[in-house]
Amino acid sequence: MTPQNNTPTFGGEPHVRHRLLPPERLAAAYDERWRSPAVSAYALAVRAVIEDCPEIGPVNTWSRLAERICQGRPGRDRDVWRKKLSRHFAPELKGPPWQTVEMIVRYVVPESEREATLGRFKRLHDAAREGSPRKGCNPGRFPAGTSAAQYLPAGPSPTNHAPAGRRRATRLDQVWATSRPAGPLSVHHQVDPLPYAPDGARRR
Repeated sequence: MTPQNNTPTFGGEPHVRHRLLPPERLAAAYDERWRSPAVSAYALAVRAVIEDCPEIGPVNTWSRLAERICQGRPGRDRDVWRKKLSRHFAPELKGPPWQTVEMIVRYVVPESEREATLGRFKRLHDAAREGSPRKGCNPGRFPAGTSAAQYLPAGPSPTNHAPAGRRRATRLDQVWATSRPAGPLSVHHQVDPLPYAPDGARRR
């Protein structure tokens, strides 16, 4: 973006407006960095959807889009999103990450046009990133700071506790097999009978 100083505000400080780089200049920067017209075609196509949105436009674009994304969501930070959006459309990247594209389509494109728009962007993304897998927004993703183990169904206790709190002896199927010489078991390899049968019932 290029900063522009306008008429000073009532506080005496000029209001700085940031205008997007012209498409041809941005395309040249992408081509110089990546030597691939597919990269600039992908990035500029996504940016054009944002720029053509009447409520956003080519001036203060990332601030306005960040405001829309964060509106009514206290957990999102407007400045963080503004910087992230600006960075994702810099020539250092091969166009915006797919997660960002999905977010943009959700908040900028009318619902009736989203599926077709995403289909077009998918083709451009794959051409620009040479088939790299798209990492999209998945509603089932685990929240930050958690692990998959917290969301898996509970299974048998690894300690194999008995119902009354008694600790059961380790079952044979929980012991890793170890190599031994061929032939009858020696005294070192013999196993005492288990107090519990494989079905969990206590032996009498």
